[in-house]
Amino acid sequence: MLEADIQKVVCSYLTVKRVFWWRMHLGGVRRSGKGYTSNPLAGFPDVAGIVPKSGGSMFCMEFKTETGVVSEKQKEWYEKLTGNGVKVYVVRCREQGIQTVDGWF
Repeated sequence: MLEADIQKVVCSYLTVKRVFWWRMHLGGVRRSGKGYTSNPLAGFPDVAGIVPKSGGSMFCMEFKTETGVVSEKQKEWYEKLTGNGVKVYVVRCREQGIQTVDGWF
């Protein structure tokens, strides 16, 4: 299963469970006549949101296949986020994502 497939299923489930979430679009930024430049938020997880009934705790999810590798930039973001109380999940299959969401209720 592709990362995009896992993400689609888990994000649909977040919506069904009425979890407030958003997707991060962090590709390169096109510069007029100069090609693309890297995004300073590169490495930020794919999805972020608020954990239900948590008093406002934030969560982030990164979607990877079973063999997908977390990059160094992603590891840096995860360290910054978890150091500030954000729950970060690396989701490698749709079942894991659904279990994570169900654990909040």
